[in-house]
Amino acid sequence: MRAARRGRLSAAPAAVLLTGMLMAAGAAAGGHSGPPSPRPAADLRLLAAQSPVSYSAVANATGNSVTEYAEGSTGNRAPAATISGSRTGLNGPLDVAFGPGGQLFAANVNTPSVTEYAIGANGDVAPVATISGAATGLNYPKSIAVDPAGNLFAANADGNSVTEYAKGANGDVAPVATISGAATGLDSPNGIALDAAGNLFVTNSGNASVTEYAEGASGDAAPVAIIAGPATALLEPSGVAVDPAGDLFVANLTELPIGSDGPVGSVTEYARGANGDVMPMATISGAATGLNYPYGIAVDPAGDLFVANAEGGAVGSVTEYAKGADGDVAPITSVSGPVTKLSGPFGLALVPPAPSLFVADAGSNAVTEYGPDASGSQQVPSAVISGPATRLSGPDGVAVSSAGDLFVADEVSASVTEYAPGAFGDAPPAAAIAGPATGLSGPAGLALNSAGDLFVANFTANSVTEYATGANGDVKPVAAIAGAATGLSGPAGLALDSAGDLFVANQSGDSVTEYAKGAHGDAVPVVTISGASAGLSRPYGVAVDAAGDLFVASSGNNSVVEYVLLPGIVELVGAIYGPLTGLTVPGGLAFDAAGDLFAANLGANSVTEYAKGARGGVTPVATVAGSSLDIPAGVAVR
Repeated sequence: MRAARRGRLSAAPAAVLLTGMLMAAGAAAGGHSGPPSPRPAADLRLLAAQSPVSYSAVANATGNSVTEYAEGSTGNRAPAATISGSRTGLNGPLDVAFGPGGQLFAANVNTPSVTEYAIGANGDVAPVATISGAATGLNYPKSIAVDPAGNLFAANADGNSVTEYAKGANGDVAPVATISGAATGLDSPNGIALDAAGNLFVTNSGNASVTEYAEGASGDAAPVAIIAGPATALLEPSGVAVDPAGDLFVANLTELPIGSDGPVGSVTEYARGANGDVMPMATISGAATGLNYPYGIAVDPAGDLFVANAEGGAVGSVTEYAKGADGDVAPITSVSGPVTKLSGPFGLALVPPAPSLFVADAGSNAVTEYGPDASGSQQVPSAVISGPATRLSGPDGVAVSSAGDLFVADEVSASVTEYAPGAFGDAPPAAAIAGPATGLSGPAGLALNSAGDLFVANFTANSVTEYATGANGDVKPVAAIAGAATGLSGPAGLALDSAGDLFVANQSGDSVTEYAKGAHGDAVPVVTISGASAGLSRPYGVAVDAAGDLFVASSGNNSVVEYVLLPGIVELVGAIYGPLTGLTVPGGLAFDAAGDLFAANLGANSVTEYAKGARGGVTPVATVAGSSLDIPAGVAVR
């Protein structure tokens, strides 16, 4: 167990300020990016301008309603809930989206407005918030998307713009950002989607294109990529979705001239990073598909595809296709018929899985899982992975992919084991990275990038190794950071920021080192935080919040230290410390979508949760403790 080790304590040179440090910057070496690949699934709910399946909601433009369907719905099935009536504010709803807490948003083109409904809303209910008015910039909003922080994005077809609203926006509020202008390439934007890195994708029916914008884009911003041209097979593109691997799916409203016999519409799929006049890697089209004016589109964590078929404003349908579907394939489920209450289904969305807390218990060779509201001194886990078939051996770091796959660093057996979503009991791993070629040596902290590539901190080898998505067996790493120049010294924790930079907590070196995206070999860190003045004592876990601030679990002084990183400057801005915090040899750290911080306490057999922005001697908002936890080392939140 690493907490018991006594590594060499040393501080790298640094110019120290009272509230922060000025750190030397160095160059980092070139890079690698592993191939993306989709992964298996988890619980979900589907929402659309009326759409059914896997707990789904659908926006019905003709019926001025939003219908919601229980998981597994198919055929002429009644909705589990229907939002409809004069109080709802629905007026030509063309799209729906779920917020990170499960609340529902609907885009209304006739008002124009975006209405928000409480979780579980049903019947003729008033919205809890409505964005509407001259200041909002809404102009025939055809599509909406919500990021993990709760910010809302709207594609305005008649305004050739994308407007962004802060979490909780209500009334006649101005957007916090607007993408608009000649350089943007926006031309009757129809659909909008976000990938895991925060990049924004917009379908434009006016010029048959898909434009991509970097996270934070605003003003007359040029797209970072444009998919357009005859090879793309884009034909009046409407809905757009991104799968966990970063591949892009587009619903095309027309395929045959209107009035022709045969199916109308297609779904085209493009590889992650597609740009220019590129051919789709797959196309769903033909009589067997059931596509009929496909508009809304969504992909679940397993890679299955859901499509809302508007059928020119008729009853319509929602069809589901298996991951990898291509050609004239039949849907695996279809919701359709008068009982469904579908009426011009245009928008479609999936409810995000309920958050779960995963804890690696080094003392009992187990991983325990807890529900979103877990708290208390005798909290019973919702699931436990444990037993000889699991191959868990000194589990330390833990990470969860966007698809719900669980990765565990097994320090004793020098391996990383992967478990399918929903695994429990004596479950064998779905994959295991192990063997002499892997370079694993005392694997501790783990991190996953948006492509699904895995990074491992090797405590005893003073290295960080990277493995491509889907790695299994005795495989060589695709890249490794190692050598005297790296400053790695007992690397224990890992974290990646939104730009792909890597942060490493060095327990033996009392330091945190940062490496530029793609760094490999004997790479010099671009930033080093080190020394007692930095508040560090045997740093263990490390995490980066949505704002890019860095948090470090300092196990030697029972604190979590927060830094702001600016060009050439690292400023210590606060810390969670003191007897009320419950921090006792804190190890792994993780953030949830709301920005709350979770810390695994090896010395107290507990996991403590702190509200977003917590500093000083604060009491945790929740504490999970009890006999189920046994030397909790790593923690992850999905």
